[in-house]
Amino acid sequence: MPKKEEEIRILFVYRGISAWINIDLNILKRHFDVRRISLRTYRRNPFIFFKLIKGVLWADLVFSWFAETNAFFVVLFSKIFRKKSVIVAG
Repeated sequence: MPKKEEEIRILFVYRGISAWINIDLNILKRHFDVRRISLRTYRRNPFIFFKLIKGVLWADLVFSWFAETNAFFVVLFSKIFRKKSVIVAG
């Protein structure tokens, strides 16, 4: 039986918040259980990868804004843990 919208968990990964990213985030939050991870400082914080892994394990789907280096790791972890992923090219 498919999950109800409220039960679907989305990990929302972004680098910096902008009006466009905020619009998508608010739309998703209205319909799904959403957690956010900002990767703005991922180069200075090596522990962000553990946070990403924990988030991907929690989520049913990973939603990443922009196809940059940070999206590579998000999709890699999604594939390893057999989670669906979406990348917004911007």
